[in-house]
Formats: sequence, C-alpha cells, structure tokens
Amino acid sequence: MDTLECIKALIETVDAGGFSGAARRLGVVPSVVMKRVNFLEHKLKRQLLHRTTRAVRLTEEGRRHIGDLRQAIAQVDVAMDGLKWADQTPSGHLRVGAPPAVTVLHLSPLLGQFARRYPDIILDLTLLDRAVNPVNAGLDVVLSGSTNTFSEVDDIPLFQLRRSVCGSPEYLQRMGEPSHPTDLYSHRLLALKPSTIVWEFRGPKGPIRIERPPVMLSNDSLSLAAAAVQGNGLAVLPAYVCAAEIKAGRLVEVLVNYPIAEMWFKAFVAHRQRDTMPVQTFIAWLQATLSPVPPWE
Repeated sequence: MDTLECIKALIETVDAGGFSGAARRLGVVPSVVMKRVNFLEHKLKRQLLHRTTRAVRLTEEGRRHIGDLRQAIAQVDVAMDGLKWADQTPSGHLRVGAPPAVTVLHLSPLLGQFARRYPDIILDLTLLDRAVNPVNAGLDVVLSGSTNTFSEVDDIPLFQLRRSVCGSPEYLQRMGEPSHPTDLYSHRLLALKPSTIVWEFRGPKGPIRIERPPVMLSNDSLSLAAAAVQGNGLAVLPAYVCAAEIKAGRLVEVLVNYPIAEMWFKAFVAHRQRDTMPVQTFIAWLQATLSPVPPWE
C-alpha cells in the first residue's frame, strides 16, 4: 500500500474530524480511508488515532508526529509541483502576508534575498497582526503560526514554532520561579491574544492546561517581550522573539521541563493560486530556507 496515500488519509481524517469527512475530501469510501490509516499505524507500530463511535482524535503519540507527517507530504507536493516550472524563468505577481514581529526581526533580509534571486517576480508584502484567510484577503500566501484552518486553502508546515515561558530576572527574584505549570496561578501572565489565554504544557503524565486571566493582552509578541523585560510578568514567547533577550540576560526561560504544546509556522496558500509559477517558486524557496529549522535557531 502506498505510504504517502496512507499519510494523506491520516491527515485528512484529523482535519475532517472523522473517516467519512476524509473520504469525501479524498474521493474514496470511508472503509478505504480506515484501511490506509490502519496500515500506517501497523507500519509505524504506533497507535495514532483514538476511535469512538462519535469522534476520531489523535493519540498523544499521534500529536507528536502529525507535524512531521504534514511536513513530509508538503515537501513531496512542492517537489512534484516544482517540476512543472523547471525549464521556465519564474515571473509574475506574488502577494504575501506575514506577521510583523518575525518579519521585522528575521524575514525581511530573507525576503530581500528571494527578490534578488527572482527579479522577475513582483513581491507584494503585507504585514498582518492576525490570522487571515488568504482568499478573503486577496493574498496568494499568508505566513502564520496560527492553528486556524480555512476552506479552499492549503496549509504547508515550514518549521516547528518553538516557544518558551519567560520572565525578567527582577520579576523572578520578586515573585519566585515556577517549578510546575500550576504555579502560574500565582503569577502575573502576559498573553498574546487570542491564542494563548489558555496555555497548554506537555507533562510526563499528559497535557496540563492553565487558564488564568492575564494582566496584559497584546496582538504583538514584541510588545509582550518588552513588558516581560520590564518585569511585568511571565509571557509565552516564540523563539524568534525571546532568544536574543535570553542570550543577553534580560529574560530567563522557566518551566523548561514542561514544554509548551507544539505549534507550526505555516504557509497558508489559496487553492486557486497553488499551481501558479510565483507561488510554487516561493513555497519551494521557503522550504529550502526555513525547513526544518529556521536560520535564526
């Protein structure tokens, strides 16, 4: 049985919430989807899905590996599609949306390199402080760490979005360093809205969810980092923001034995634009430049 088809069956089952929905997306009957997922679990010797009469959901083992499987499928798709343009000079208009913080800190020089390499592609960049559907926003590609999914949009994983709980040395001296996620209930929390009002950690016995009203909310991770450096509380920050502050000693990472639940930085691509030359060129370049580990890490 084709392993790639089995991986696609698993991913579609997870995204659709069941075998029937996955079957409709793949154009097959539900029993075929079930057989493909069963074959994949047998081949990997791991149970990836919990199955009940009401729902299908990932096991803890499945959650750990689904990102890698998504990335493998995305890389194959990009490589196959890229062959269409092997003998042509990439050209055209490319409309890209990206988050302000990672763009200002890291992506801008990389996008400059892309522009120099492909001078016949017109790169039209828009900074976005929220997750948007590229179809509704009139964009070809949106780069984001959002967990959202959109109809008529492919999401292509680029790299794992590593995040850390951080506080300033002054704050930790004043309030004490948490040794367990539940200690956060006695701390001041700074949250990126709306995704991190609930924080989920991976513990030795399973997920640990912390829900506590924050003392500060922002849609900009740079603002949260600045507030944390000033001693206002603890913040969950992406590595592309906090790594330099930790290295400089302005922030300290805590709860290192309880990693934050995994997220992925992705390229959201409108279906109708997926096969165009500028988009295919850009996605292949993103894969080569940012995957599996971005250069700033």
